[in-house]
Amino acid sequence: MFANTNLVYPTRIILSNSKKNFTAMGKSFNVCGDTISRSLESAENSFESMEVLAQQELKDVSRIFLLFDDTKLPKDNSKKIDGTDRHYDQKVGKKITAISMICFSVSDGEHNYPIGFEYLYGDFGREEQKKSDEKFLTKQEIIQANIIRAQHLFPDKEIIGIADGAFASKELLKWLVYNDIAVEMRMHSNRVVTYNGYTCQIRDMKALKLRGRQMAKTISAIWHDLKIQITVYKRIDKHGKITIIYLVSTFLDQPINHANIYKKRWPIEKIFRTSKQILGLGQAQTRKHQRNHIAAVLLAYSLLIAEQKKRGYKNPEDAARALKQKKPSTLNRYLASFISISLIGSNLSIN
Repeated sequence: MFANTNLVYPTRIILSNSKKNFTAMGKSFNVCGDTISRSLESAENSFESMEVLAQQELKDVSRIFLLFDDTKLPKDNSKKIDGTDRHYDQKVGKKITAISMICFSVSDGEHNYPIGFEYLYGDFGREEQKKSDEKFLTKQEIIQANIIRAQHLFPDKEIIGIADGAFASKELLKWLVYNDIAVEMRMHSNRVVTYNGYTCQIRDMKALKLRGRQMAKTISAIWHDLKIQITVYKRIDKHGKITIIYLVSTFLDQPINHANIYKKRWPIEKIFRTSKQILGLGQAQTRKHQRNHIAAVLLAYSLLIAEQKKRGYKNPEDAARALKQKKPSTLNRYLASFISISLIGSNLSIN
């Protein structure tokens, strides 16, 4: 069972009332919306449950992929909802009030389990920081902390981080290279690198030109005094459209392997899409408990992936539809059966 069996209750609510806000959920259970929001377990407890579930589900694999990406949850003009801030949104080309968060998940390449998230601060956060002694973590510090966290969770496994081009900064890559941490990230084609004494933008590097049927090619290059691997590969979609993709990595491998590793980044996009479409990630608007709600949604997604894997469903949406058919009491017992938590001091272990 869960360390706190109340954890199952809000998870069941999210699975069965995914697109409703807390007020609508409350009506379904004959309680007020505040009662629903207060019933949510703390985010930290949900993180622990996600960690244990991921440890259980990935215990038999030798290589794990740590995926990280950010997303925004628009919150109109409210700055009172927990986690909201002013952020620039590239999709609309202006600043909006939203929750901006970076999510972390671990995957075996097929099944992907969230293990947590952190808010990213914008204009409001920077203003508050100037008024207080509190230090808000930067995006890089959050990533570094969660890479170390993944290493502690899976000490006996090879871990490769995967992210898109927004994270391929010289500061983060410097930390990754110096700490011998394997990552595969997309790289902007206008980055200037040096190869065999020749310096130019990646897209103009002759050594990276694909010839004939060649699908991928990798070179060792220097970028801001860092020795990195640059891979170019030809991506062909289901409609036959060709896109040239550039990647940066901190480890040696065959060109096609670099390309195939990066392709395993897609499941974290699936977390955002499914959580928003069927689990109500952006629906509830609570001033004090939004962080707990987001964590409960990610835990619910983890349980869907575990159910998908166990039953052989095609996707987590099919798993959700099947779980919603169960009676509430049956669903409580069934969800609790997925995770067994033993707390010894401050260390998590699996029974």
